[in-house]
Amino acid sequence: MVFLWTFLSLVLSASLFANTNAQRKIIVDTDIGTDIDDTWAISLLLSGRSQAELKQVVGKRSLSPEVEEESIEIMMILTSTDDTKERARVLAKFLTQSKKDHIPIGIGIETPRNSSPVFLSSWAKDFSLDSYKGPVHKAGVEEMARMIIEEYQKNQYKTTILALAPMTNIHWLCQKHPGRLGSLKLLSLSDNLTEVIDMVELVGMSGAVYTGYANSTKPVPEWNVFYDIPAAQNVYAQRWKKMFTPLDSCGRLQIDGENYNMILKSKNPAIISTLEQYRHWYNICPWSNEGPLPSIPSLRSSVLYDLMASYIFLFHTKCSDTTLCIVIDNKGMTVPSQPVPTSPSEISCVSGNFVIEVLKCDLSFVENLLAVCPTELCLIFDNINTNIPD
Repeated sequence: MVFLWTFLSLVLSASLFANTNAQRKIIVDTDIGTDIDDTWAISLLLSGRSQAELKQVVGKRSLSPEVEEESIEIMMILTSTDDTKERARVLAKFLTQSKKDHIPIGIGIETPRNSSPVFLSSWAKDFSLDSYKGPVHKAGVEEMARMIIEEYQKNQYKTTILALAPMTNIHWLCQKHPGRLGSLKLLSLSDNLTEVIDMVELVGMSGAVYTGYANSTKPVPEWNVFYDIPAAQNVYAQRWKKMFTPLDSCGRLQIDGENYNMILKSKNPAIISTLEQYRHWYNICPWSNEGPLPSIPSLRSSVLYDLMASYIFLFHTKCSDTTLCIVIDNKGMTVPSQPVPTSPSEISCVSGNFVIEVLKCDLSFVENLLAVCPTELCLIFDNINTNIPD
């Protein structure tokens, strides 16, 4: 059996994913349309503001360093897994309804296995991808590489990839494949050859360390690893900075009570579209009710696995850290083990909070009440209390 060694920090430290004095650039890799959590995760990002949008709000006033640090730019949203073009159509309707149809869409590598149905396809049946106003890149992986290189050449800043899907697209970014990345793989900078992976930091939802799905205490191969195990192993092994939230920290993440009521009342177009998709998905998806609490669109969310990854990207300063060493075996299990001194991975971080019983997260879901400082809008994520096994 082949094992892949990688070090994992259970919660991201504040300094890990930051471009000093610059808005953070992000490319989202998503299998939107199968589980509704991708929609929620993207919706949170859409509620963030770019520096240009923030400056429109404040007018002639200067942005404070704290507000400027929170600004983001979504460079592209890339679809992943099975019918990636159909997922792009779902995404295009979502972005159009959210009034964010300037964001580029990338169509990722198609994997015709028919094992990951696009449940929201019927929701988007009245929308044509050709009618999307923003750019649509048919060769999405190549465009991702081009964007990353251009940003690094221009500003010497790294791009964050938010991995909300199986890692097929990101695996291709790691590799040198004729007809795929080709000459994009290496770039001459200051007489040094710099690989694309040196220009990237990775945040994502991946793995299950001590727990499984549906509140089970038995870990299982988590979907984003299991669907393409070699890709996950390869991505984990790269030397880029990376951090993943496993089922341990996101597998019981639901929003209900007053926080959910605030969302129901929102006039934010991204939230309105998210709730519309949730109601549609709830009646189709066979696992829509596999959370700690029943998923009821009028009362609470389903389990929002990917939302935790978006939260970590936006508000990583709210997290503390601890460290484990993880192996990924050929069955897709992310198994805690002893560290080895010759790990092929510099460091890999998994977000989670096994110590704090209730994690209060500042999110920008609710309206635009505090447009220049969205982190002031607080929602409480309940049910994230888990104990570390002895």
